[in-house]
Amino acid sequence: MMTTGIRSWFERKTVRAATAAALALVAGSCAFENGPARHLEVSLLSPPEATVTTDLGWEVTLESARLFVHEVTFLTGEEDASAASGHTHASLTLALETEPGAIGTLRLAHSHGTTETSAAATKVGELLVDRAVDLLAAPVDLGRALFACGAEAVEARILVAPPEGSEPSMHGGGLYLAGTAVPPGGGDPVSFEAALAVGAEASIAGLDIDADDEPALEIHVPRSGWFDGIDFAALPGGLLEDGTEPAEALEELLLHEGFHVHLAGE
Repeated sequence: MMTTGIRSWFERKTVRAATAAALALVAGSCAFENGPARHLEVSLLSPPEATVTTDLGWEVTLESARLFVHEVTFLTGEEDASAASGHTHASLTLALETEPGAIGTLRLAHSHGTTETSAAATKVGELLVDRAVDLLAAPVDLGRALFACGAEAVEARILVAPPEGSEPSMHGGGLYLAGTAVPPGGGDPVSFEAALAVGAEASIAGLDIDADDEPALEIHVPRSGWFDGIDFAALPGGLLEDGTEPAEALEELLLHEGFHVHLAGE
């Protein structure tokens, strides 16, 4: 399920990590590639409520919810994506309608085959995360993004995929979930678990981030409707298996509607 862009990202990781370290050393002076730069705090927020009632009446309580975020990049310019082979889903969600206060719209380029992307965008900011983020512990400090001074970012790209190396808490997935679900009308709870590959880059467009004026940014993960349509009694051994229809639906919700970028406090 991993795209060409994700594979090439892994291949460039060592070089970019070294570059980021070098940039961090001179950030006090500050330099982003060939110009002055500044740091911008970035945090991730997700609803504090761990229990929800689904459209089928199941009462779901999450005990673990972790997302492996590799990188967040901020760009100015536009992107055109086309599928070279396989098949690509494209979606545009008006974040201003789905979540009050959001400053951008979500567009997903998500391929089940091979996708080639040509981008006219210029990177003006970068945050290397490379760790499992506990959604139930939100707000979570993701770190300090390095932004070019004087830059205005109109797009953010969030790369979510399984960790490269050993990360026991993720169980081999890019999204790991575990919890219990009580049947409609009551009864014995069903324990469930999911380790989903995900493997996609979500693009949040329509932003207006002036790196010189903003003190901090927030990435919101609302988790709305994640478990709708799932009959937990039918899950084999309580396992929400990667590649099944319920798992695909959950991944689409995460990637199509699961990220919004806000200015801090809005």
